[in-house]
Amino acid sequence: MRAMPRTCEKNSSRHYAREKSSNTTGRRLVFVCACFIALEVLLLPSRANVWVQTVGCHGFAKPIRGYGGTSMMSLSRKSSRSFTSESGFCVCAFMSALPVVVANRHCGKFPIDCDVECDKDASKARVDLSSGVNYSSHRLRRWLFRRRRTECFTKGKRRFGGHRREIVDVFHDAMLATGKTLRAVSAPNSRKTIKNDFVYQGKRMRVADVARLRVAIQEFLHKAPEYPTHTFRGRGIVIVGGSGLNYATTYWIALLSIRRAGCALPVDIWFPKGEFPTCRQVRELRRLGATPRSFSPFAARGWHSRFAYKLIAMIFSDFESVLYMDADNIALRDPSVVFDSALWREHGAVLFKDFWRSSAAPDLFDIFPDLAHHNGTHETGQVFIDKPRVWPALMLAHFMNVNAHAFVPLTVNYMGWGDKELLPRALQATHGCSYGLVRPLPEHVGVYTTQHRVFGNSMLQRFEDDEPMFLHANVGKINVFDRTTAPWRTHVRRWQYGTRLKKSLPRALNAASNTTDFERWVFDDALAVALAADDDDASPSPAPWYASSLDIHIPRPVLDGMYVTDHPGLIIHDDDD
Repeated sequence: MRAMPRTCEKNSSRHYAREKSSNTTGRRLVFVCACFIALEVLLLPSRANVWVQTVGCHGFAKPIRGYGGTSMMSLSRKSSRSFTSESGFCVCAFMSALPVVVANRHCGKFPIDCDVECDKDASKARVDLSSGVNYSSHRLRRWLFRRRRTECFTKGKRRFGGHRREIVDVFHDAMLATGKTLRAVSAPNSRKTIKNDFVYQGKRMRVADVARLRVAIQEFLHKAPEYPTHTFRGRGIVIVGGSGLNYATTYWIALLSIRRAGCALPVDIWFPKGEFPTCRQVRELRRLGATPRSFSPFAARGWHSRFAYKLIAMIFSDFESVLYMDADNIALRDPSVVFDSALWREHGAVLFKDFWRSSAAPDLFDIFPDLAHHNGTHETGQVFIDKPRVWPALMLAHFMNVNAHAFVPLTVNYMGWGDKELLPRALQATHGCSYGLVRPLPEHVGVYTTQHRVFGNSMLQRFEDDEPMFLHANVGKINVFDRTTAPWRTHVRRWQYGTRLKKSLPRALNAASNTTDFERWVFDDALAVALAADDDDASPSPAPWYASSLDIHIPRPVLDGMYVTDHPGLIIHDDDD
């Protein structure tokens, strides 16, 4: 018994010694790292001008990986010369207070020395780009350095996020029918990349998992709530917004485009928890005929990603007949005409085509034996649904959305990865539900490169009359920094060429939208409204140096895009699917 205190004392001493040794080692490690960083900075070559390589073989595109980052220090190790034919531009005096971008070159260029180009062009560029600004740059600066957001909730609306209680109750009934998420069931891999695609690898889902999913679906459909009559009302448009860099601007452009097109339908804009707009923004939204809604009452279960929000907003919105639009989608003409079309009257939903052939896993047809083998895919940046006619399919889509970890890899691969095929597959699998598929394929639009291809950033969607209706700007999302502080003549036009319209794309956009310069309306007028609605109290979103720096004169917008012909499964003709 007397030995016990000594034993405890000995153990305590050993524990203290180990802890002290661990702390000492940690401090030494931090000191060594700090010394290494200091030496690296001190020994860094002082380089005034830097060559920045860009994506897509376009000189006005965004930098490739390795040239980005949120600080211009990421350019420190880069060379001032380029001896290959890749595209890019020179950043002159990049560590100074007023860097300038010059010598934008497309692929196929000759070798270039940025020291020479900067000596030749930088002084002229600095004068040209700093005169005749469209608006004061301090407004943009306030977008960068805002401290916090004050969400505009009244006491009575905070609990239900602006929704009527009966709609929230319908959601809770659907969640009760769904039960626990089927975490034990999963696909062999996520299919987020072509190298990690179990279908291409010849793998299949476990037979037991397929059986579990079939049983779970039948149980859910037996418990799922019936369509709640007298709960949803009228027609309207639903958009999912947000406060992040990729979402804080686009929903304003979508809303303004709807009103510019002459559409008077009410609009609900949904915001994730913690991203509700400020009171000043709420007043501006209401002035434009839009009602802000919060996802807070629907956030009882953690959703897998922002993709899940789309179906929740679509199903549990206030409206009986819904046009859902992605926040980065722009209406070229009044979309409400679809509600009066023959396609709408015949079916309970209207969907649009995507570029790609079906990439559904074979296991999906084991889970839904009656599922049609549709050869195409769907672009759900715009979806028209009539809830009373397709409610069973909406409930099935909700179940698939809750268990997206299992169903998303079954419905689509890396090209269009996400929730976009859940609703179409639910409509196909539900007896008595149908949808109309708009005949024309989307057009890939963007800029034409020296490779004689379209470096596309948007999808131009037509309706049955073959006239443009939507411009889905889904690659390189528009943000407030795209509204250049320089004169309009430095604007880099992002919609110059289409795979079908060729060089006549700008004229077609102007004609469809009934504007003299549609792109200028988007990047000048619409972005000005989004900027003016700011309340200066939202937390900043990290942005790369080339997209957010106010002290660098760079032509905007910095282009992003893709070549659809680089990816397998592209549909060429309207009747191929």
